[in-house]
Amino acid sequence: MRSAAGFSPWPYPPTFLLAVLPFGLLPFGWAFALFTMLCVGAYGAVIARLSRGIERSTVVAMAAFPGAALAIYAGQNSLLTAAAAGGALVLLESRSKLESESNPLFAGACIAILAIKPQFGVLFPLALICGRQWKALIASAAFSIAFAAVSVAALGFEAWVAFIWYLPEFGRLALQHGNGLWHGMPTVFAAARLAGLSIHVSYAVHAAVAIPAVVFSAYLWIKEARFELRAAALTIATLLVQPYMMSYDLAWLALPIAFLIRDAKARELSRAEWATLGIAWLMPAQAFFAGVFQLPCQLAPAALVALLAMTARRQFGLAKSRTGR
Repeated sequence: MRSAAGFSPWPYPPTFLLAVLPFGLLPFGWAFALFTMLCVGAYGAVIARLSRGIERSTVVAMAAFPGAALAIYAGQNSLLTAAAAGGALVLLESRSKLESESNPLFAGACIAILAIKPQFGVLFPLALICGRQWKALIASAAFSIAFAAVSVAALGFEAWVAFIWYLPEFGRLALQHGNGLWHGMPTVFAAARLAGLSIHVSYAVHAAVAIPAVVFSAYLWIKEARFELRAAALTIATLLVQPYMMSYDLAWLALPIAFLIRDAKARELSRAEWATLGIAWLMPAQAFFAGVFQLPCQLAPAALVALLAMTARRQFGLAKSRTGR
């Protein structure tokens, strides 16, 4: 991958290389424009679907979400992966009898798209198992295997071998010793490294935040909590478990923000909760400028934890209010 400084690493699996291969047939400008249009179109369609029934002023704020603009500016695939995740959740949510047979199949296909950036899809099988969504689980596995098989047929098995061998080196350079990148990495691990903690202690701090987030998300899917809360917890936990991601990956934040706003139908959002959502809305911009100006702090991990705490409060507070009745 070419950058202003020369050549940049390509830490993506052959599935993503297969997905972008057709764009190589076009001149760079046309390829970039087409890729951007497809990503924006998919992302916009999902956010529009999630924003149904939300007040117009809130819809405008969602449309102006800085995470989308940042992903477009960076030319990254974050809008596509966020659209795939959001599309899967929209399909899983539907309870229409007419669509009940096809929705799990299409949801599985959306989850399989995350194979282009598989670290962002690792929690979806857990959620499907906990939620007993067996058809979607089988469909996602089948589509993912087929996706990988086609990449092997098109690019050769050697592409996968090279990818697997390169991952530890990329992790060592970009994650463990990439102090030039930590400022722009909105993760718990990077925040710990910026605070001067050692690699092992930073991983421990990261695990101390990520594991409870995963457990809570699994709990909500097991308990069949309100779908908005399940979806919000899953997407928040997906971001929190990442030791390495960049500011443009926070395009995903639009998903939990939208789901939590929709949950206002069950119980009105308090001022503190609106403030939490507003802070989360700003996080992509904060993460970007922290990287540009090498600021010694990343606020996104704290904002993600606050969103998860808000989700927990709404789940247990709602359950308590119902019990009180």
